[in-house]
Amino acid sequence: MVDRQTEKNLAEILGILQEHPGGLSISDIATLFPMNRNSVSKYLAILQRQGSVDMRLVGAAKIYCPTRRLPVAAVRRFCSPNLIVVDHNLEVLEVSDTLAGILRTTPEALTSRPVSVLFSGTSSDDVASLLRRALWGEEGTFRWRPGSRRGAASFRFSLIPTVLETGRPAVSLVMDKVPEGSGPGEERLLEALRQEALREDRAEGIVRVSPDGRTRWADEVYSRVAGKSGDDLVGRQFRPSLVEGERAAWQKFVRGLTPDNPSATTDCRMVMPDGSTRCYRWRGRALCGPEGEILEYQYICSDIHGFRVLEESLRRQQQALEQEANSRAAALRESEERFRAIFEESPAGMAICGMDGAVVRVNRALLEILGVLDLDGIEGKNVFAGLQIPAEVPACLLGGKTARFTIPYSRKNYHHSSCCDMSDDPEMICLESVASPVLSGEGGVPSGFVLQLCNVTGQKKVEAVIKEAESRYRNLFETLAEGVIYLGDDGRIIDANPAAERILGYSLSDMQGRTESELRWRFIGEDGTGYPGYLLPHMATLATGIPERKTLGIFNPREGGYRWLDLLTVPRFRPGEENPFQVITIFCDITGQREVEAARAESEKRYRILTESLPDVVFLLDPDGRLLYVNSSGARMLHRPREDILGKSLPDLFPGGQGADYRRNVASVAATGTIKNNVSRLPLPDGEVWYDMRLIPVRADDGTCRYVMGVARDITASKRAEETLRIDTLPGL
Repeated sequence: MVDRQTEKNLAEILGILQEHPGGLSISDIATLFPMNRNSVSKYLAILQRQGSVDMRLVGAAKIYCPTRRLPVAAVRRFCSPNLIVVDHNLEVLEVSDTLAGILRTTPEALTSRPVSVLFSGTSSDDVASLLRRALWGEEGTFRWRPGSRRGAASFRFSLIPTVLETGRPAVSLVMDKVPEGSGPGEERLLEALRQEALREDRAEGIVRVSPDGRTRWADEVYSRVAGKSGDDLVGRQFRPSLVEGERAAWQKFVRGLTPDNPSATTDCRMVMPDGSTRCYRWRGRALCGPEGEILEYQYICSDIHGFRVLEESLRRQQQALEQEANSRAAALRESEERFRAIFEESPAGMAICGMDGAVVRVNRALLEILGVLDLDGIEGKNVFAGLQIPAEVPACLLGGKTARFTIPYSRKNYHHSSCCDMSDDPEMICLESVASPVLSGEGGVPSGFVLQLCNVTGQKKVEAVIKEAESRYRNLFETLAEGVIYLGDDGRIIDANPAAERILGYSLSDMQGRTESELRWRFIGEDGTGYPGYLLPHMATLATGIPERKTLGIFNPREGGYRWLDLLTVPRFRPGEENPFQVITIFCDITGQREVEAARAESEKRYRILTESLPDVVFLLDPDGRLLYVNSSGARMLHRPREDILGKSLPDLFPGGQGADYRRNVASVAATGTIKNNVSRLPLPDGEVWYDMRLIPVRADDGTCRYVMGVARDITASKRAEETLRIDTLPGL
C-alpha cells in the first residue's frame, strides 16, 4: 500500500506523461515536476509495475509514455481459466489448466517453450507478427482450431497488451470458444471492424493537392490534425495551420517539389485545434505525367513532437553533461591546488611514500616534527626502518586499508652531521600516525601511501594530568560523606556517589536514567506534610538557573523511615548558553541533628514547665547582669509584666544602689565560676521581703561562663519568726 502523498505524486507524473504522449525522459519529468531524478525514477518504477507506463530505449535514453496495457494481475483475476501469458521473447510464462487440457499436456510442460508450438494449424508467422504488435501495445485476435479433423471446435484468441509485475511488457492470450453457427458473415464484419480500427489508429495523415494548390482529398487523420472535416477541406487552398515563423520554410519546401526533384521532406511546427503547438514531419511528392507535367501533389504528415521533445531533452542532457565534465575538470584542478596547499601548510607532518617505504615527498611540518633541517635528511630513506612502524601496517596498506597507530620517536633517529646538531632536542616524543593507501585506477592496487604524523606529546601529558585530576575527583566523589547526584536537563539521574545510595536507600543502577517521579520518591516538608515533586529544588534550578537550598524529608525504603536532608542544587552551564544542561544536587543527612534539636526543644520545654511551676523566683542573667529570663514568680514579685523587665540590667530593676550590688555579685560568680549564696532584704511596693538567693555559673564548651542562673526563695516569714523569737528572749521583756 502507498500513502496519500505517494498517490498524489504518481497521479501528477502520470498526468504529465499524458500531456506528452510522445514520451519524456526522467530528466524531462524532473524539470516539469519539481522533484529530484532519483524520486522520479522511483515513482516511474511503481507506475511500470502498475502497468500505467511503458518504457522504451532511444539510444542510451529511457523514454517513458502512458500505456494502455493491463497489469497481468488484473488479467489473471478475470480471465484465469482460459489464459496464456507470453513474455517479450514470445515464450510461454504461464498457461491455464483448461488450455493445457485442450492440448493434452500439463502447464509445466508448456512453460518456457516458444508460443508458436502451441498453435499448429495456424501460420506461425501470422501469430508471431500479431504477438509482436501486441508487445508494442496493439490489440489483436486470431482464430485457432486444434487438430485437423472436420467439425472440430474453433477458438478465438484475443491478444491483450499486458505489463508484468517487474514492469516488462507481455501479452495475455484470452481464449473464447467460437459458436458453431459463426461463418463468413462474421468474418466480413470482423474485417470491416479491423479496417475501421486501422483508420482510427493510423498516425500518418495524407493530403492530395492539385497543381493550383487546392485540396482534392484529405484522410481522416489529417482532418483531425486540421480540426475540420474532409468536406470542409476539399476544394479550398491547402494551407496547413503553421506557426507564423514557419511559413517561409514551408513555401520553400513546396516550391522545391519539381519534376526533377519530385520528393522532399521538411519539419515544421503546427498550431493544433486546441491551440497547442506540435512538431510534424511532412513528406511531399510531386506526381508527374509521362511528359513530366505535375498532375498532383501528395503530402504525408506524421507527428514527431515526441521525438523533437526527446531530441531537445537529449541536447540539454548533453549540454549538462559537458558542463558537468567541465565543472569536474575545474573542480579537479582546484582540488589539486587545495591538496598542494594543504600538504605544504598542514600543521600535521605528511610524507608521500612508495609501497617499499621510500620517502618521495615531505612537507615542512614533518621536517620540524622529526628534527630534520633539510629534505636531503629524509627523502629517499625508508620510513619503515627510520620509524618504529608496527609490522602489520604494510600488510594493511597492501589490502587497501588505512592503518592508525601511535609510536614513540627520538629525534636522534635521523641525526647526521649535515642536518642536525646533537644539541637539538633529542627528547623522546609521541607521534600519532595514519597511513592511507594511494589506490591506482587499475584494479585498485595501492601504488604508495600517505603517512601523516602528529606530535601529541603535549596532548598525552595533558591527558595524563586530566586523568589524574579525574581520578582525584572520582576518589573525592566516591568518599564524600555528603550525597551527590548529577541530573540532566530532563531531570533524569546521570550519576550518584555511594553516600547518595546509602542516604536515599537506592542503588545507582536503580536510579540511573530515571526521574524522581519514576522512582516514586516520597518527600515531606519541615511541617511534616507531603511535598510535591514539581517544587523540588532541582526542578526550580533547571527552570531558573538559580541555586536552591531546602530542608526536606525523604523516605528510605531500606530503613523503612524518613531521613532529613539539607539539599543544595547547583546549575551547570555550557559556554554561551543561558539554560543549564545539568544540575548537581548535594545533600547532607541531618536526621541526627534534627533529633538532637528535637530532644533539646523537649528538654527546654520540660525545664520551662518546671521553672514556671516553682514558687521560687528563677532567673537567668548574662555576665554583665542583664536579665535574659525570669519565671512568672519573679514577674509577680516585681509587680511588672515580663516583657517590660526582660533585657534590662539589675541597676535598672533595682535602683538606689542595691541593683549595683547585685551586679557585682553576678560578675564575681561569672569570673570565679563558683556558686554564691547570700540573703538579702528587698524593698518592694507591697512591703519589705527577704530572699535567700543562690547564683550558679553556666559554662560554655570552652569553659567560660556563658550565663548566671539564679534561684531566690522568699524567707520573709522565717525572718519575721526569728525576729519575734529574738525580741521575746530579750531580758526585761
